Amino acid sequence: QHHQRKSCLLRPYICKYCEYSSIYEEVKHHHQPVCPNQPMSCPNQCQDTTVTRKTLESHLHKECPLQIVNCEFLYAGCKFKGPRQDMATHMSKKTEEHIEILSSVNRELIHNMKEKDNQIANLKSETLNLRKQLDHQRASLTSKMEALESRLDDMMAGRGGVCAKA
Repeated sequence: QHHQRKSCLLRPYICKYCEYSSIYEEVKHHHQPVCPNQPMSCPNQCQDTTVTRKTLESHLHKECPLQIVNCEFLYAGCKFKGPRQDMATHMSKKTEEHIEILSSVNRELIHNMKEKDNQIANLKSETLNLRKQLDHQRASLTSKMEALESRLDDMMAGRGGVCAKA
């Protein structure tokens, strides 16, 4: 009876993390190594005892105080990188620097917008000129086609054309 309750690899067994039920060998050697509810140690050793296999990635990306993160103003040029728990201090100590960085980025964006506005105005002007040229060429071609059609009509009617002699 001790064998059936304690040492038999085929005895019924329930995962203590998620209540998955199967035989001991299956639960212990195949299920528990991948059980989503199994407690995990944070790789940053932050001492959070609520981390499980299924929450580890979220913990690292959103919560872990020891996870190394970039300043939220990285896109603007702030180079700070440190533990998430130090970010609030960084943000409060570097407010003026962040404002200066953002001001510089804003000036650059305004400059770029003005350049784009000038490019758009130039393209509009070029488009207008091309339309005028196209309209002029269309009118010229229409006039030439009408003249050719008139001459063709004259020739076909025998009014002085080469076809009249044939």
